[in-house]
Amino acid sequence: MPNSIEVTYDDVVKIALALPGTEEGIAYRAPCVKREGKFMLAPKKDGVTMAVNLDWATHDRLLEEHPDVFYKTPHYDGYAAFLVRLPKLTKKVAQELVTASWENAPKPSTRRRAQ
Repeated sequence: MPNSIEVTYDDVVKIALALPGTEEGIAYRAPCVKREGKFMLAPKKDGVTMAVNLDWATHDRLLEEHPDVFYKTPHYDGYAAFLVRLPKLTKKVAQELVTASWENAPKPSTRRRAQ
């Protein structure tokens, strides 16, 4: 089912900036959103994709529930981060995604080793 209202990166930023302790910043010479200086999310250069950092439980659940929206490339293997196809993201899932990233941001990053 197509997304009737396209979610843009600007929409996601508005959701994020409404949460305490968030700010726009720079990571890897690109714009991003951070909480207390810790990376949450950033747009990719193509303008329709976004990278998001999460906790492992939310990461795994969202990848399984929404494979048409969330995906990984080898660059993100081992990390609780993935890419988001913004045109397929609903406002409801965007809110859930940003809230989960916000909750996880102040925690130390964990890496999952290949099995």
